Amino acid sequence: MPTEIIALPLHLQIAAAGGFLAYITAYSGFRQGHTTLDSTLTILVFGVFSALPFLVIAEELEQVLPNHQWQARAAAALPALLIAVLAGALWRKWGRSAWYWIVHRLGVHRDDGLRNGWESLIQTPDMQVTQIMVRTTDGTELFCRDAIDYQDQIQNGLTLGSDGSVIMVVDTEKLPGAEETDRIDQVSKEWGCRLTYIPKEQIERVELRCRAGQ
Repeated sequence: MPTEIIALPLHLQIAAAGGFLAYITAYSGFRQGHTTLDSTLTILVFGVFSALPFLVIAEELEQVLPNHQWQARAAAALPALLIAVLAGALWRKWGRSAWYWIVHRLGVHRDDGLRNGWESLIQTPDMQVTQIMVRTTDGTELFCRDAIDYQDQIQNGLTLGSDGSVIMVVDTEKLPGAEETDRIDQVSKEWGCRLTYIPKEQIERVELRCRAGQ
């Protein structure tokens, strides 16, 4: 496969590279459910945003540098790739949400293209989690009462994994049959931030308070 790609004309190589970079930019966190066909077609669509600018820019530069064809094409490659990545970023930031809003408003469907409710939740644009409680399978309850306080820490103090796992600062803990107890020194100037990892197999329930990002 790599040899076949290298044998392609340069503008098709640029299309493939730009399409791939745009794809991983636009669908980071969304790719787990994609088939090979899904990925290939999406790369081809985004590849247009690098192939066309490359052809236009290369043609203009070749007229300016008629005796330096390869140098002109090399110079055209970078902006062409950047345009494709920009297209992917714009689709991720606004395009995808706008598209689903349109089809929802038209009554076409309400599917957001994601595999389950958890994935849909954690990929909500600009969602800001303010509080979280995780109950484990043994009945332990782990709390972060004010997640905003830890946003400047590593992992922003909270990561909701696409596999259902959770990484969080635990500032309050309630063991089965016991009272809530506060954990102290969650952030140390010397040692950094204390994070707790809870694999999905040990999670029974998750409660969140969320608001639109500021």
